[in-house]
Amino acid sequence: MNFAASLSPAMGPTHCVEVSGEEDVRMRSRASTDGLRLLGAINETRAHGQEGARADPAMAAQEVGLEVGSERYRGAMAYLIEEAALLGTVTPP
Repeated sequence: MNFAASLSPAMGPTHCVEVSGEEDVRMRSRASTDGLRLLGAINETRAHGQEGARADPAMAAQEVGLEVGSERYRGAMAYLIEEAALLGTVTPP
């Protein structure tokens, strides 16, 4: 079994829930899919393929239907940061 941190405001950032291996794979897959969609929208709205361009992930999230601050948005952002697709200072919504 794997454990995933829950960032739900009601539970706080330190609450962990047990997830099955299959559920973990689904969560990671969704995060990568959402992250790639978010990256595409960032590129279209601000970066235009330029390395080092300033990005506005919150605006891009609206373009792809992700609610800023949601679990899916946070997962997408975490994926992009892990993959070094987004670098720099992150300002929470």
